[in-house]
Amino acid sequence: MEDGSGGVLSFRAEYQRQLPTRAKAEARPHSAVDPSFYRIYRYDEASDLVKSVPSGVDRVSNYEFSSTIQELQKIFDRSEQLRSITIRPWYVRAVFLP
Repeated sequence: MEDGSGGVLSFRAEYQRQLPTRAKAEARPHSAVDPSFYRIYRYDEASDLVKSVPSGVDRVSNYEFSSTIQELQKIFDRSEQLRSITIRPWYVRAVFLP
């Protein structure tokens, strides 16, 4: 990803794939301005958890992460630790009004 001033956020990972987990759901977020107004979000997605420190999952053999985006310098100062990677091969969302 590149921002308007030329800063770059880059991530690359090598991992062992597995069959993704599929999920279908519906959400109805309400407006903060008018709580009687809401939208209906129906989504269908797949996800593959390839690394999770809390769950003890680690199918990542190699990864690289770098950022030269000025606004992110305080967050990514090389002291950060990778905790989790989830791959989403697809995400489809349909939005409806009631």
